[in-house]
Amino acid sequence: MSETKTLRISRWVSGTPQQVWDAYTTPELFVQSFEPIVGLTSVQTFSDDQKGTLIEIIQHDVPMQSAVPEVPFHFNTCFDKLESLFAEPESKVVVSMHIAASAARVWEFVSDVNLPSRFSAELERAEWEGEPGVGAVIRGYMNLNGREWDTESVVIDWRPNEGFMWSVYGPDNPVAELGFSHHPTRR
Repeated sequence: MSETKTLRISRWVSGTPQQVWDAYTTPELFVQSFEPIVGLTSVQTFSDDQKGTLIEIIQHDVPMQSAVPEVPFHFNTCFDKLESLFAEPESKVVVSMHIAASAARVWEFVSDVNLPSRFSAELERAEWEGEPGVGAVIRGYMNLNGREWDTESVVIDWRPNEGFMWSVYGPDNPVAELGFSHHPTRR
């Protein structure tokens, strides 16, 4: 008998659980986001809140040769396509730039939640509350003209070397959502 592994992947998308369900069960929508995967058991749950839907995937009996580091990248590429079905482009600002560095080197900066304090007029420092990952909290300590307060941001996307996004004041009552996404290019 060959060795197998269990994979767990989570990701927020802005559609409702019904919209996500429809995207999964409508063939013409499904093929826009996912490629068929065979030979394993996949359990996917959709959890609703004001932010959108948390998709949680647990796959059992994944052949070891298929449990490669690229699997989360593949799923997140699919989730990016799925998200585009629900995105409201007029409400988002996207800035792209080429950075001549490896994904790992860029990730060192992107994942440093305290780095923005070096460039901010009001953010004094930021720190993780617990371990980094989806659902983790980043506490920001602010000071502007002697007025002090703190902010709580909830991580809604955490893919080392690929993507990191957080919702200021959490996904239930966001003031803003900020993040980074890495897309390798060849030169």
